[in-house]
Amino acid sequence: MFLATNLATHGLLWSVWPALPGAYAVRLVAAEVAVTVVEAGCYRALFQGTAKRAVLVSAMANTASTVVGLLAFRLLS
Repeated sequence: MFLATNLATHGLLWSVWPALPGAYAVRLVAAEVAVTVVEAGCYRALFQGTAKRAVLVSAMANTASTVVGLLAFRLLS
């Protein structure tokens, strides 16, 4: 469920990414914060846990996916 939620929110993010203003780092941080908040809301609704736990799980998932994505980009470029 976590992977499906992460893939869905990031799919939406990447569809609007070219229209976002600002430098790459600013867009990346703002986008990851927005995705973390949306995913935390989904996790809270789906699993009936606390808001704190939902934000923690979402932040961990997004940190991991961001690090993997940045490393993959660096290795493949």
